[in-house]
Amino acid sequence: MKKSLSHSNNNFDFLRLLGAFLVIVSHSFVLTLNGVDPLYILSGSTDLGVLGVAMFFVISGFLIAQSWHFDQSLHFIWKRFLRLIPGLIAVTIFTVFILGPVVTTVSLKEYFTNPMTWSYFKSIALYLNVGGLPGVFTNNPYPNTVNGSLWTLPIEVTMYVLLMISGFLGLLGKKKLMTSFGIILVVIYFLNDITHFALYTSFTSQIFTSQLNVTLLFSLFFIMGSIYFVNKDSIKWDNNILLTFIILWVFSFRTMFFNVASLVFLPYIILCIAQMPLPFINKASKYGDFSYGLYIYAFPIQQTIILYLGRIPIVQMILLSILCTLPLSVISWNLIESKALKLKKIHISKLLKSKISEIYYKL
Repeated sequence: MKKSLSHSNNNFDFLRLLGAFLVIVSHSFVLTLNGVDPLYILSGSTDLGVLGVAMFFVISGFLIAQSWHFDQSLHFIWKRFLRLIPGLIAVTIFTVFILGPVVTTVSLKEYFTNPMTWSYFKSIALYLNVGGLPGVFTNNPYPNTVNGSLWTLPIEVTMYVLLMISGFLGLLGKKKLMTSFGIILVVIYFLNDITHFALYTSFTSQIFTSQLNVTLLFSLFFIMGSIYFVNKDSIKWDNNILLTFIILWVFSFRTMFFNVASLVFLPYIILCIAQMPLPFINKASKYGDFSYGLYIYAFPIQQTIILYLGRIPIVQMILLSILCTLPLSVISWNLIESKALKLKKIHISKLLKSKISEIYYKL
């Protein structure tokens, strides 16, 4: 059995951490309405936050396909649950019972008796619509949004399910089929990408199709990561190819080809860098994997900073956001996430079979 590429022999943890930092930087511009994201200035199409999330999805597609390769059973679902949901439950409890009561502009009685407060726990279910919290961030430059980062999690979970179904159907073992499927999807996305604004002229429709476009883009990044894993043995990871792809991606800035160029070039760029022998960088998770905690806690923390300090200079906003969020992500990893991941040793399917057999024989 081949060695897994998910720990200290690569730079995946560093890149996930970098992706989380890029999201924090980008949100600092968005939430303060202070200046323009530097990548958007250069590309004219996207920002550092989208790049950071794209990194998450490419890496996730690669590593989740690897996870299925080594464990093709329902235990796969249990491992995915343990990686996402305990941390999500923790940040939801933190937001509702600690952050909300501190920053709300309504009385505590009104806060805790308002159905909106308890409705916020729907965020744990991922696919249910969640509003804000009563009196929370209502006067911020980006008002009423408590945790705008969570919207990508349903996309992530959906891709987990689709990958598992593909695995059960035996599709992940068919390299040519998977590769052809990926190419077809990229072509379809490109054709949609260059026509959807022309087809929809109203402002509302443009917002909807743009949001849909981003959702499809992230899904395709996940699929591309999975296809790279399926073809891992036949892919040449070469620094010259890496440099060429970086140059071609940069040349796609401010053109109609930017998104499709990102789908073609970024997965290779990200995964090639992830597997480079880089001393120190590959030890980014020596003290823990803080990327998920940074991602899910940063948005409400940034909104809180803005609530109390206003539109401070962007560099101060970025630094303060990281300094305030990092301790929470460390706590989340050590008290919640790492302990939950230890439960991966429990095979739920085997446990259920054992319990069912036990009940059957008692009957």
